[in-house]
Amino acid sequence: MAPTQRDLQKIRCDALHVGMPKCGSTFLQHIGFATHSGISLVWEPDLQLFHELRDQVDMPSFDLSDYACRLGQYVTDRTTHLDERVKVVFSFEGFCGPQTTNKNDRLLAEKLRELVGETKVIFIIRDQYKLLFSIWTQFIKEGGTLSLRDFLTSPKSPAAPDNPKENIFLRVQYDHYVESLFELFGRENVGIFLFEDFVSSYETFMVNLYSFIGVDCQKIPANTVVWRGPNMLNAEIFRMLNMISTTKRNSGPLPYRFYLWYRRCFQRHVFSSKRWNRSSNCDVRKFLPIKIQEQIRSSNQNLAKLTGYDLSKRGYSMK
Repeated sequence: MAPTQRDLQKIRCDALHVGMPKCGSTFLQHIGFATHSGISLVWEPDLQLFHELRDQVDMPSFDLSDYACRLGQYVTDRTTHLDERVKVVFSFEGFCGPQTTNKNDRLLAEKLRELVGETKVIFIIRDQYKLLFSIWTQFIKEGGTLSLRDFLTSPKSPAAPDNPKENIFLRVQYDHYVESLFELFGRENVGIFLFEDFVSSYETFMVNLYSFIGVDCQKIPANTVVWRGPNMLNAEIFRMLNMISTTKRNSGPLPYRFYLWYRRCFQRHVFSSKRWNRSSNCDVRKFLPIKIQEQIRSSNQNLAKLTGYDLSKRGYSMK
């Protein structure tokens, strides 16, 4: 029998950030949440318990009551000194499942609801085709060797395109996940934000985000990041180097330390260079079956009705 809220130790949480990976989460964690005096951030690098929830939530041995006690103690140790006006924000991309699939996304949402009760939920999304491309470039940075086409279509891909229940194409049909969040936390408690607004209207985006959380909207941190987006040429160079080196995802003739060396070198001198790191115009749609594209369009149409956003003006595929 699942534990009731009364069985679980009460965990203070004023907002859950479960935004999609590759949608500005790192910036929000380091800057948007961490530097605001009205927010106390509990986030990814500081809390392996978040990883435990994501990775073990579907296991029969996972004990939610024990987990709640450990998480609750961790949070209590860090929040007992806080003024009641300070909002406690949990932030972890993995709250909505692994980066490349939608595995356990609804189950995680259910367990989070049991752990923290009724709270505000921040869900940030991005145009699906740009998101797919960005996730592939992240896969390459982590040592992957699959081309973009193979990453989206090969059975060897961690995105599991042939898995009917857990694949990246289900992950980017946002409307289904949003509907489940509405059901669990209440429509009024779920804030859907667009990465495109973050890039184009940064201050307005942050004012809306802070208003939703309930903190001072006048303290907007400076945005020092230039959002150029991932680059196809750089990713392909990385991929070729991955193929000849031992990485976390590949066994090659060159040692792992070579991979660490060129990764540091490229990040410092190539990815940080405006000359070499220009935005890519790669269109992911040419690799995707028509059926998948139709599913994405249908999802966006439903999402527009759910949120009231005019997604077509933000570049989302609608027709």
